[in-house]
Amino acid sequence: LAGMRAHAGAARLHTHGCRALCSLCGDTANNMVKVVEAVVAWMRAQAGEAEVQENGCRALFNLCANNPDNGVEVARLGGVEAVLAGMRAHKDAARVQKQGCRALRYLCTNTADNKVTQLFAFNALIAGMRAHSGAAEVQEAGCAALSNLCQNTDTRVTVAALGGIEAVVAGMRANEGEVRVQMWGCGALAGLCADNAANQVKVAVHGGIEAVVAGIRAHEGVEGVQVA
Repeated sequence: LAGMRAHAGAARLHTHGCRALCSLCGDTANNMVKVVEAVVAWMRAQAGEAEVQENGCRALFNLCANNPDNGVEVARLGGVEAVLAGMRAHKDAARVQKQGCRALRYLCTNTADNKVTQLFAFNALIAGMRAHSGAAEVQEAGCAALSNLCQNTDTRVTVAALGGIEAVVAGMRANEGEVRVQMWGCGALAGLCADNAANQVKVAVHGGIEAVVAGIRAHEGVEGVQVA
């Protein structure tokens, strides 16, 4: 950390530093605040470096995936804003969008009371999916995030209003042969339709039923798709 602070302008050093933290984050409970502050600072200092943003998002994802409770602290320390800034600055970089979606999946789980943060996060997720409809890794990460986050009436309404249903259906159609896209796509649509008649109609209107049926048929032997 000290070396990276001393060379704030060295993008390559930041990239390798973030990569190292990706493998160390799971064991940094006592130093989590320092690690998060360092990662966020590096991402801000190297906003134009896609590789730094990718690895920064990955490091924040690792912190939250290994311990979901960390999401609150990472968000408090500016992690959500750093991820969103990276995704906005590198809209054409599929790998940044993938890692950004993965990070937001956990970072925004505990931000239900912050409607503004969730709105920006949903906008970023859906924008990334639209920009990379043919990139299976982005679609998988985006659908998984939406599946995780659409757990209440407000978020279902918001995501549908922002075009989330259309984005999921488009991703499923463009990646019919990708098992995990189909699995998470079905999960996202199921979450969006739960106790929401308007969303159920919208899924049908935009071809969601056909997309789900096609996915099930394409992966008949895959339990994850059939169950989702």
